[in-house]
Amino acid sequence: MSRFELMQHLKHYNNLKNPNNIQRIIDGCCKKRPRFQRQFVERYSDFLYAICCRYMGDRNLAQDQLQISWVKILDKIQTYDPHKAKIESWISTVAINTCLSELRRKKPNTIPINEIPTRTPKVNPAVIDTMKTNDILKLIETLPDIYREIFNLVEIDGYNHKEIAALLGINESSSRSRLARSKEMLRIKILKMNKTESWTSLA
Repeated sequence: MSRFELMQHLKHYNNLKNPNNIQRIIDGCCKKRPRFQRQFVERYSDFLYAICCRYMGDRNLAQDQLQISWVKILDKIQTYDPHKAKIESWISTVAINTCLSELRRKKPNTIPINEIPTRTPKVNPAVIDTMKTNDILKLIETLPDIYREIFNLVEIDGYNHKEIAALLGINESSSRSRLARSKEMLRIKILKMNKTESWTSLA
């Protein structure tokens, strides 16, 4: 790579990361201009892919939903209102809804009641502190669909149970129950990973 090419590459990278440049990119996307669409996708693909991985629990499925999300985002970008939400919030909502639609389309992924322990083991907070974020996210990805989506919606994306009930077509008590079970399963997975018998609270 020549010095000129390197400088052009660095200039392009810095433009993508410049927060003052995002509205110009969005405006270009609204006009269906390919150069700005590419910049928009480059800027936020990793961000959206991480969301899709959290909800789908499978990297290949996450990639599929990422592509579908981008189609929806670029098709509906004219409806984005910067006065109502940040662009990151708007595109993440599109990705989350896309993943939830696919999960609803799939057959329910449930586990037998007897697989849920009657006595819930607790994890020492010190164990959680020593775990890498990526390790925790990988554990979340292994949860069954109906528990993984609730855990993500509540604990990571900040939805309340009333919002989740309307979003998923379930009642609030079901949402709370699934959240509790998702935490139980994560506690067990963390205990197995760290081979500890601590009984202090996870929360």
